[in-house]
Amino acid sequence: MKHNPTRGTSLRRVLSLARRVEAMRYAPRLTELAREFNVTDRTIRRDLELLEEVGYRIPRWRDEKPRRISLEAGS
Repeated sequence: MKHNPTRGTSLRRVLSLARRVEAMRYAPRLTELAREFNVTDRTIRRDLELLEEVGYRIPRWRDEKPRRISLEAGS
């Protein structure tokens, strides 16, 4: 099996993203997170979808107003 050097970087980013979103009181904008993690909006969206797939509840934006969030695994 070949070593994929970007896999560790992606995993670190996703775990950091989970901690970052969990610490926020309001849902962040994708562009803010993308800028913070130096990736595209699309990458952040995929990372958030991955977190949802493993059991984290990630709120979605319905409009331009921020909403309170709660990121809980398995709930």
